[in-house]
Amino acid sequence: MCLDQAEKGGAGGAPPPPNAPPPPPPAAAAPPPPAAEPAPAVDVPPPVEVPPPEKGQNGRNFR
Repeated sequence: MCLDQAEKGGAGGAPPPPNAPPPPPPAAAAPPPPAAEPAPAVDVPPPVEVPPPEKGQNGRNFR
């Protein structure tokens, strides 16, 4: 903190120092709530099921 700025500001109603972060906005920064309709499945493909290995794990028995 710079004491010079605090002294210049005086008591009461002193502006915050320039290095102080701005106060957070109310709820405007919060992401909008999800839409009532589900997201289209075209954008996100279904997870592909990986078949289990034929023998053993990690190919140990493939030798």
